[in-house]
Parts: sequence; C-alpha cells; structure tokens
Amino acid sequence: MLPGAVAALRPDGSEESERARVEELVLWGSRRAWNAYLAEVADLAGAAPPSDARDIVLDVIRNHDNLKLGLP
Repeated sequence: MLPGAVAALRPDGSEESERARVEELVLWGSRRAWNAYLAEVADLAGAAPPSDARDIVLDVIRNHDNLKLGLP
C-alpha cells in the first residue's frame, strides 16, 4: 500500500521501484535509514495536493509513529 501511494506522489514514480526500495530498507537497512525514508515521504506528502495517495502516506506514517510509542 505504501509503495503504491508514494509512487503516485512522485512525478516519475514507479510502484515497482518504490516497492524494491522499501523492501531493501526493511530487509537490509538501518533504523536510521528507515526513519529518513519516512521523513522523506512525509515531506513529499505534505507538499502534495489532497489525494487518496497523500492520505494513505500520512496515515501509514501516523500509524508507524503510534507503534513506536509502544516500544521501550
């Protein structure tokens, strides 16, 4: 869901390349790299006009932030 929404917000976005990027970050990236990605897509969504893709990205980030609250 997130890769497709992010790809829709990027001018030259490809869902497949976005999915590969997320997969790489999840499997091999650091927490810092993942958080940097989320900050990047949050900025992208914040600058985008209202759309379903924008709402999905912002919702995923909010949910992620709420999940982090439960971690020690």
